[in-house]
Amino acid sequence: MTPALGRPPVAWDVGRYVSVVRAGFAAGYVDEPGAWQLLGSAVAPVAHTYRSWQQFAEDFVAGRELWMRTAGGEWSGSQEDTVSAVRGLLDPTNGESPWQVPWEAIYQVDQRIGGR
Repeated sequence: MTPALGRPPVAWDVGRYVSVVRAGFAAGYVDEPGAWQLLGSAVAPVAHTYRSWQQFAEDFVAGRELWMRTAGGEWSGSQEDTVSAVRGLLDPTNGESPWQVPWEAIYQVDQRIGGR
């Protein structure tokens, strides 16, 4: 994907990584402290690559679009659905969105990481 995008698709890669960790936890392959530890390892690449949820979102959408064209054709959900979901996450009136947490919070370690 890097040659096509002109940069590594960090947001897309991290989004997929989080999905795999979540599935592993749900299936019982990873316990909660282990899942938090795995998720914590994704913070540095994201924090070093992006400066806002908007930048993260744009790269995630670009990565997914490329993935859908090359490898994801058998997956359900359209690119339009993804763009709509991202808009909802970025909408400042959406008080339920985790993306309304200030971007700078990424630099604060979650108490569950290493705290157990």
